[in-house]
Amino acid sequence: LFNNENVEGNFNMMSDTFAVNNFMVSEESEDTTSETSEAVKIPSFLECSIRAQANTVLYDGLALKEVKGLLTIKDETVTISELTSSLFQGKLAVNGTVSTKNEEPTFDMNPGASDFRIGEAFSSLELFQLLAPAAKAVQGSMNTEINIAGNLNNDFSLNFTSITGNLLAEIFGTELKPEQAQIVAALGNQLQFIKPENIKLDGLKTALSFENGRVQVKPF
Repeated sequence: LFNNENVEGNFNMMSDTFAVNNFMVSEESEDTTSETSEAVKIPSFLECSIRAQANTVLYDGLALKEVKGLLTIKDETVTISELTSSLFQGKLAVNGTVSTKNEEPTFDMNPGASDFRIGEAFSSLELFQLLAPAAKAVQGSMNTEINIAGNLNNDFSLNFTSITGNLLAEIFGTELKPEQAQIVAALGNQLQFIKPENIKLDGLKTALSFENGRVQVKPF
């Protein structure tokens, strides 16, 4: 480290409960009403791998259970591979990268989910709420594959206008509750020949694409 050389290592981490937010500290300026806008940088001198296992990981309001995965840090980039977890009564698998090499941090993620409870996912994930607002009316389970990339803000939250990618989803065991989503309730009120509560969605397969902050729904 002191000779301007890379710091290399391989680590195994095991934890009962791991709170990610404890390691994401925002510095405050002398004026305590504002925070610095400088982005967190992944150290360029680090070259290491971290194989992690935790019973519970707390991150951004989520409680992920039975988490296992491999993090590789190199060239100001974190590569996530073989990451699996239990979430929303289903299973989550994630591969992807987060990089701070550019002026704006970037990410490229490929999460997949099986047997996710749609209601729980919608109430907990801001991304889900913004990309698929009509899903609020759907009660049931979902399998999905997502490819999503874009920029991150300095606090590593998503810059939603930069998002590109696509989503494939299949839903099953569903029940539609129009009162839960304004857009679905309005459809039923304006079109008398449609009764949303009678629509059967079992086995529905749908595809979305994201570009420049817009969501495109493909025919289904």
